[in-house]
Amino acid sequence: MPEMSGYTACVALKADRALADIPVVFVTAHRDEAFEIAGFEAGASDFIGKPVNPPLVLARVNAQLRFKKMADELRRGALVDALTGLSNRRRFDQVLFLEWARARRARTPISLAMVDVDHFKRYNDRYGHPAGDACLCSVAQALTGACLRPGDLVARYGGEEFALLLPETPFSGARHVAQRVLAALAALDIKHEASPDAAHVTVSIGGTSYGEGPSDWHRFGGATVPPDGGRPTPSALVQGADEALYQAKRAGRGQALVVPLTFDRERPSVESDTLERILLGRR
Repeated sequence: MPEMSGYTACVALKADRALADIPVVFVTAHRDEAFEIAGFEAGASDFIGKPVNPPLVLARVNAQLRFKKMADELRRGALVDALTGLSNRRRFDQVLFLEWARARRARTPISLAMVDVDHFKRYNDRYGHPAGDACLCSVAQALTGACLRPGDLVARYGGEEFALLLPETPFSGARHVAQRVLAALAALDIKHEASPDAAHVTVSIGGTSYGEGPSDWHRFGGATVPPDGGRPTPSALVQGADEALYQAKRAGRGQALVVPLTFDRERPSVESDTLERILLGRR
């Protein structure tokens, strides 16, 4: 390879997150031990000596593909919540980082909704943990049905809390998703006699959006943080949705509070006394 050695190409592949898991097989006339050791250290999966024997090449490539398939299945299992089949917290964190970066590059809005099942401990105490598991699975299906686009991510954030990541979704779109979630939970009509607020299972939703206009991203496009605010980050989006969820619960549960995320103070804010807020009624 005149411009890049096989070692250099292998190291470059392994350094790219999207390509790192692709098996690399060296086909080479070198047979010394030091050469193979250097190749394995660079990330090679196997070596095939020249002259090439086609049946041997096919057998070794098929073996690497089998190993790759098993590794992919293990990785997928590590990113899926075992109970609900949704993406788990680890997968959510990965996708949030990628979608935030993509939204910043494209100057498009991004929204996040945190969904918490109200009085879930009381539900478990009243009906038992198997019923609680079934309840969470039903809620997971309802949330998935409420997110209509393939790019939306529904994840189990932890316990009875779920996250809806909505790329390319402005403030108004996040409101509509929250309304669909409330309607879907009302339609499930899962009995909850231990709830002090409703006769059926309800959820509280805290949502927030950022990047409604390109100017939001442009304001923070440089390397210097403005003196009157902080730099927008993926964790700020989560913090804003968490604060909105807390306010929705304080307002009586079984409802959604969706607010735009701003950076006009020392930290991200969704305080209701200074921001426009949409409080969706009980269902």
